[in-house]
Amino acid sequence: MYSFAHIISSNRLNELRTRLNCSQKELSEKLGLMLRTIQRIENNELKPSFYSLKVIGMT
Repeated sequence: MYSFAHIISSNRLNELRTRLNCSQKELSEKLGLMLRTIQRIENNELKPSFYSLKVIGMT
């Protein structure tokens, strides 16, 4: 089962990407995260690390 923070970060990441009008690849480059990490977070396949949450939150 996913944590509440995981669901929020998944939605937040997708909203951020939509607001910035960029692809998952472009967002991964801007954030300095691996493309696969972005994909897995958005698809709720990965619980983001504290580092990933920090980077996403700073954007």
